[in-house]
Amino acid sequence: MGTDVGLFYGPDIPPEKAEGARHGCANIVPADIPLPVLYDGTITGDASNGFVLTTWGLLWKSAFEFSDRLEWGAIDPTTVEASMDGVRVNGRDIRISSSKLRPGFIRAVCELARRAR
Repeated sequence: MGTDVGLFYGPDIPPEKAEGARHGCANIVPADIPLPVLYDGTITGDASNGFVLTTWGLLWKSAFEFSDRLEWGAIDPTTVEASMDGVRVNGRDIRISSSKLRPGFIRAVCELARRAR
């Protein structure tokens, strides 16, 4: 997906960001499951909003919304597309404030979804 402010790759994800994500977008991921990719979509830097990619699937949370998740095998790659303020996956909106991050995110999600099918 490249590099961007707010984008972190394991195992170099700062512990406070991983903890914030586990209480926000990745709140159903047990602490012993690694977070290979984390995007902190917050202004405060606490990673409570954003997305994580795991071996299981895609998990995300946007401000003022409930967290959501999709297993890789449940994602239809033909539905992954850019939207006004992020990316739409299976008809669900994921807010990604960085427009330069969106193309790489789309490629990564499509590839991981294809591999799971």
